[in-house]
Amino acid sequence: MGVTKLWTLLTDTCQYDLPVSSLHGQTIAVDLSSWICELRKIQIAPSIPNLYLKNLYYRTTFFMKHGIKLVFVEDGTAPEIKKAALVHRNNNRETSLDRIGLKSISEKCREFLNNLGLPCIQSVGEAEALCAQLNHAGVVNGVLTSDGDALLYGAKKVYRNFKMNDGTVDCYDMVEIEEKLKVDRKGLVAMALLSGCDYDKDGVKNVGAQKAYEFVQLCTKLGVDPLNRIMTWRTNSELKTLQKVKESPQKKPSHCIVCKHLGTKPDHFKNGCIPCDTKQSCDSDNQISCTCDSCNVDLHKFELKMREKALRDPGFPNQMIIDEFLQSTKELPLPLLEWKPVNVSSLKTFIQNHIRWANVEFFNKISELLVILQVNGMEWAVLEKLQPERIVRKSILKKTPSVIVEWTKLRIDTNTENSKEITVSEENFSRRYPSMLHDFNQRKEEEKLRKLEEKNANKKGKKRKDTKNDKGQRSITDCFAITKKARRSPTPPMKNAKSWSEQVIDNTTVTKPKKSRTSVAKHAGSSNQMCDVDNTTVTKPKKSRSSIAKHAGSSNQMCDVDLTTFTKKAKFSQSKQSGSSTGDCDVIIID
Repeated sequence: MGVTKLWTLLTDTCQYDLPVSSLHGQTIAVDLSSWICELRKIQIAPSIPNLYLKNLYYRTTFFMKHGIKLVFVEDGTAPEIKKAALVHRNNNRETSLDRIGLKSISEKCREFLNNLGLPCIQSVGEAEALCAQLNHAGVVNGVLTSDGDALLYGAKKVYRNFKMNDGTVDCYDMVEIEEKLKVDRKGLVAMALLSGCDYDKDGVKNVGAQKAYEFVQLCTKLGVDPLNRIMTWRTNSELKTLQKVKESPQKKPSHCIVCKHLGTKPDHFKNGCIPCDTKQSCDSDNQISCTCDSCNVDLHKFELKMREKALRDPGFPNQMIIDEFLQSTKELPLPLLEWKPVNVSSLKTFIQNHIRWANVEFFNKISELLVILQVNGMEWAVLEKLQPERIVRKSILKKTPSVIVEWTKLRIDTNTENSKEITVSEENFSRRYPSMLHDFNQRKEEEKLRKLEEKNANKKGKKRKDTKNDKGQRSITDCFAITKKARRSPTPPMKNAKSWSEQVIDNTTVTKPKKSRTSVAKHAGSSNQMCDVDNTTVTKPKKSRSSIAKHAGSSNQMCDVDLTTFTKKAKFSQSKQSGSSTGDCDVIIID
């Protein structure tokens, strides 16, 4: 938990998201108990056994794939001053683990992490204390925990709120905290005494993190150490005097409205002001504050009020809390940290017993892990090297240029017949296998140039085909030419045409213009003539609204039509141009 509401105070000014990839090559100490509590809160399916172990695998390997060396720290014996907090947690077992249950789970996690080749050490006391000690001594570059106590124990960089989807963590740098908030490690310990922490849940009554921070700011303004100030609250004679002045019924003496020093403006104008160092008048720009008891009471009014609340507790300040946070970094026996290669066979047995992955799924995941480790420069973690056979193609993985490569399989992998396709970062692959990537790029470039040359050759050297003799598809220009040829003007009227009664044509094909609105039968039916048509082909106008038989039947004539064919290709009727006659008609001619 750490200092009550400390993260809320720090997040506003000192927290920033940091990509995990930027931690490449660094060593990070992980508070294992903090991770276990986070992973056990993830509930996807209750039927999945040991879900926290599966999540631990994904989270741990994510950091390993980015070239980060992890060292895990387990909790040891809880300090004496934490007994009250542990009793409170044990009474709330639904949301937290007791120390015994946490130890049982930690043992499984330790076995699992050792199979991955990662060191797992046990702290004498709190895990975050040893993590902070390792960071303070420069053994590791940062601490990964959700507990704010790490900063009070001496950690320089703390990472929390790991987000696998974004690949980021929240970073808190002690250097920035000191620069922006003007709070150092001792100031944080003073805030823990006032607002509460793991070892004193309540702290001073009605004092939160914001008021505790304001007190630290006041001490910075006064130029005193906030923790030392708190420790002398019971014995400080100056504060005792100011407390008496505050409680006395005497009125505040007069002060000059110009320089704010003891005295009045007329008195200063006549006799001068001692704090302003003047013989007449006073200095309004003087930065020297008034040191009378009344002004000191106003300056320390906030501190006096907080001191009064704190001293109601006879055990305040608790020296054991101060020693727990500050004494932990004085004498540090550095543990022996050793990273080993991944033990594939032991890891396979452990996962099959606890996570129950199938052989194919296990070898797919472990092969991907081993390939990425050796490509990212962590070859010490790979006992059996996998070799690239060929580059399949390039791709983009999470906005990162990558290559899909076929790799040889592990010797103990009897379930896979062919090589495995694994995607790795193009930049990291080029460092490890530069010649292979160079040859692949060169082949792709040559293939690209060859296709471009073929395309240009087809454009410039290809001869146009003769569309007249070609039985295939004709060009669009030929279609335009044919369209123009197909157009013709209507047939002009026949010269020297007399009347239809004088024209007799047998076995003649007569064409009527297209789009004629009248039919042959209509014109024939409108005359008072007898019409005999034998073996004659008569063209019917397109889109004619009536049939020949209909119009012939409606006239007062007898019309015999034998072996007559009607088509729809005529454009207009000659009879319409020459007019109808009143004489006898054997054949109607339409041109």
